[in-house]
Amino acid sequence: MDRKAFELLKALSSETRIRVIDELIKGREHPEEIAKHLGIKRQSVDRHLLILHDMGIVERSAVFPPEGRPKIVYRLSGAGKSLIRDFEEVAKRHGQRLLEMYRSEKRVLDMALAESEISEEVYLEKLSSLKKKFGL
Repeated sequence: MDRKAFELLKALSSETRIRVIDELIKGREHPEEIAKHLGIKRQSVDRHLLILHDMGIVERSAVFPPEGRPKIVYRLSGAGKSLIRDFEEVAKRHGQRLLEMYRSEKRVLDMALAESEISEEVYLEKLSSLKKKFGL
């Protein structure tokens, strides 16, 4: 796998970064607002936004209010939006593959029960284990 792909996975593997991205998707743009809504420190949000910015997932710009100092705000970049859509599609396909694998293994288990190769008690134990294996 390409090193860049691993870096993207690493950038998106943080629960906090995922929550920050979710806040950006919801329209919260300022780090202070994001920090307040997530119940974490502003410095933490800044650190995560910097990582996401360096990966090209978010972009930043300055907003100049009529009164007061300019504010730096963040938004998902076009590339970031595409990346999120791509990951969602990959996750969907992966989920479909896992479901197909589960169904295939369950059919084998069902046949073993139907042909009395295993008892109902063993079947139920194996079915429970199979569901856990595939997160069902």
